[in-house]
Amino acid sequence: MKRCNKCGEEKPLSEYHSQRASKDGHKPSCKTCVKAYNAARYQKNKEHMRRVCREWKMRNNDKIRGYNRASYEKDPERFRAYSKKSREKDPQKVAARGALHNAIRRGDIVRSETCEWCDKKCATAGHHWSYLEEHWLDVEWICPKCHTIVHRVIDAAA
Repeated sequence: MKRCNKCGEEKPLSEYHSQRASKDGHKPSCKTCVKAYNAARYQKNKEHMRRVCREWKMRNNDKIRGYNRASYEKDPERFRAYSKKSREKDPQKVAARGALHNAIRRGDIVRSETCEWCDKKCATAGHHWSYLEEHWLDVEWICPKCHTIVHRVIDAAA
């Protein structure tokens, strides 16, 4: 048993993260207090934390890809099951994406290099407003940031 230096409660050692440098091998604050502290810190510095994370991802893209590849190779069946579940969940969405991909490959549609919303030159994604077959090739070319905003608004409205 150990007393947390934040909340003052006495808890078992399993409720503390390990820290080799300390005498008992555990951090002085319990996991609950550490989690609350980290959440508050993130909210206070949200933009900075996001920027730092984004920059790290850009610098370490090869490392991330290697990790993802190793994770896939370790358990490919898990990834196949997730992919199958996604396809079964919304087959029209999969068909619309496939139709758009094939149209781009054939040259029927040209992917825009500029976001239609913010006019930023970047790698754009085709956003479908409808997954009905007659609208499969009706897309807006928008950047990932704008695409995220669109889906947040759509999810909030649902």
